[in-house]
Formats: sequence, structure tokens, C-alpha cells
Amino acid sequence: MQKSKCFEEIPSYTQHLTFDAAERIFKRNGQNLDFQMKQTLKMTDSDGKYTVLDGVRTDCTGESAGAFKMYAYLSGEKEYAALAGKMEKIVYGPMFIRGGRLDGMVRWCTNSWNVCYQDDVARALLPGLYDALYMGNCSHVEDICRAMDFLIRTTAKDGLRIFRTDNYDLTEMEMDRLRQEEHGLPSAHYNAYYHAALLLAGRASGKRQYTEVAQKGLERMMELYPETAREQSETEEMCRLILPLAVLYQSTGEEKHRQMLYRVAEDLQKVRHPFGGYREWDTGYRAAFSRESREECSVLTENGDPVADLLYSSNWLPMGFAFAYEATGDRWFHELWKDSVIFCLKTQMFSDRTHLDGAWCRAFDMDLKEAYAAPHDVGWAAYACETGWTVSEILMGMMMPDILKKRK
Repeated sequence: MQKSKCFEEIPSYTQHLTFDAAERIFKRNGQNLDFQMKQTLKMTDSDGKYTVLDGVRTDCTGESAGAFKMYAYLSGEKEYAALAGKMEKIVYGPMFIRGGRLDGMVRWCTNSWNVCYQDDVARALLPGLYDALYMGNCSHVEDICRAMDFLIRTTAKDGLRIFRTDNYDLTEMEMDRLRQEEHGLPSAHYNAYYHAALLLAGRASGKRQYTEVAQKGLERMMELYPETAREQSETEEMCRLILPLAVLYQSTGEEKHRQMLYRVAEDLQKVRHPFGGYREWDTGYRAAFSRESREECSVLTENGDPVADLLYSSNWLPMGFAFAYEATGDRWFHELWKDSVIFCLKTQMFSDRTHLDGAWCRAFDMDLKEAYAAPHDVGWAAYACETGWTVSEILMGMMMPDILKKRK
């Protein structure tokens, strides 16, 4: 066979088209790749094996620090605590604004320096609150309170915040306008973990305002539930509500808050699959990314698909059920926690590829028992792994009951 001179005619498995190789091809043809093109085209590392995103995300960094710190606390292995400390220096260092009208604003990531998503801020800082309340280290509580104060300054009267703010637009007048709005966005995707952080920060600091704002926000969402502003699915909203509702009941002891927690937890059981996970479900397909093809997309095609979302839904349950058991003492929640952990253990990946070994995939087909992804879900292939939202959150949820037990 005549050797081909153009890579289009070479079988793909023999090409070894790493990003470095592609860049050399472009240069040979007189085309240079600018930074934006590199960000778009960089699909593999120079060894051709996998992609690691260049940007540093504050939420994923904080969550990973939490997983390392919890493991160090339980195991006594100090090197993991040292790793966690290095990560926390990023969260509370360059990603944290100090002084001025934006004091306490936590940056989303190095590629979106001026953006603030409250749910991501919460996930970056919750490990610091777990540390303060359950492991005896209060070193970050003051900074966490500064971050909560910033978010409250941009939260509507009903305790709900819009999905994000951008520093370019965030003048004093705009912050005042956001604060005077009657209603924010009633979305568990964007506000549930913000409320959980407020409640735990209130407990760690004694600031009653945090509890009041979170209570208003969660009560407003539950007035609308199940018709909240869904992002990925109805299942996602339920999964994200378990943790804050558990902490709310733990904080107030009010029967109506206990009923809210049980209502969501019981509704969630309606979409449970025999394999142990929870199906993605979206009544009326009203989620913002339901059946989308423009950018990210929900992983379900039809309600009833045997698909568990390990990025937006099921990954939050070990932590949520752990707190629900702590708040209520109900063994039912302990069994739900145990079942969610067993499901995670059954879906954890084992691979000779170190970047996959021990991680969890984007989603899981519970009938076929294999990694799953939706073809329209831009940026998320079946084996895309989120170190913070998925891996670290699952690990922290697995360890939390032992953390709570050790505290007692």
C-alpha cells in the first residue's frame, strides 16, 4: 500500500495526534495557534493519553482539599493534611478578594477571574466549615464569613440569589438593586449549597443573619417545589436539597423543616433504580438543559432512562444522607447513606490508567452497568472526571459519618 502523505487518509489509531503534534502540523503550514485556539483545541496531553484542563477552579480545589483533610484526620497521615493546606492557600489566597466593595468575593476560576457562582463558592468553603465544626480547626471561619457577607449583599429579599454575578457589572448601585429585588432564582442547583454554607457558617460564627437568610431561601424554594428552576433535571434538584434541608432542621428543630426534608427524600425514592442509584427524571422536561444540543445537556433522553448522573445528582447524596441521619437520628437515613455509598463503590472505576483509577465517570447506565454520557453534552464525555464535584464530594460523603462519630 502506498504510504499516505496526509493525515486524513491515515487510520486514526495510528496517527498519535497529540496536541503537540497538531501544533507542529499547524506551524509547518504557516499557522500559529493563539492562546484561545490552544484552549479550544487542546484535547490531549503531550503523551496523547488524556486531557487535564489548564484552568484552576476554586470549588474543585476546595473540595479536593476537604477530601484530603478528612482522610488525614481519620488516618493520621500528615502528608495528606499538607496537601490540603497547599490547596487551601489557593482558595483563600489569589482566588479571594480582600478589601474594597468586593471584599469577600471568591473567584470562580483562573479562566473566569471576575465571575462568582454562589454554589461554587459554597462548595469551595464548606470543607473549611466541616473542619471548624467537626474537626476542631477554625482557621478559615473569619474568611468564610467575609465570603458569606459578600453573597448576602447580592441576595434578594427572599433569600435567593441570581445564578451568578460578574465584577464588571457589580457597582454599588447594582449590588443594592440585587439586594432590593423581591425574588431571586428558586433553583437548588444554584442556591441549595449556598444555603447549606450559610447555615453552617451561622453555627460556626454565631451570626444569626446567616441562618435567617438561608431559612427564607429554602422555605421559598420549598413553596415552589417541585416546580423549582431546574438546571439539569428534577432529580438533580432533589439530590441537592437533601444537605441544606437536613442542616436547616438541625439548626431550627422546627417540624415544618423536618417535613420538608422527608418530603424531598421520599420523592427521591420514586426514581430509585434496583441497582441502587437514582434515575435522572425531569417531569415535563422543563430543566434548562433538558434535551439541549447547544452546550451542556442533561444526560437523560426520556424519563425512565436507567441513567445515574454522577456530576450533578447522585454525587451529592452520601453527604446529604449523612447529615440527614445526624439531624434526625432516623435509621432510614443511615440506610440511605449506606446504600448510596455501596452504589458509589459499585460504580468506581478500576483502570491501569492512573487518571481514571479510583475515579467516577460522568454518568452511569444502571442497566448495562457501564460508563455513560449523552452525545449532545458538550465537554463531558463518558470518562470525563470532575475531581471536585464528583470524586471529592463522594469521598467526603463517605467519610463524614466517621468524622461525626469521632467528634462524639
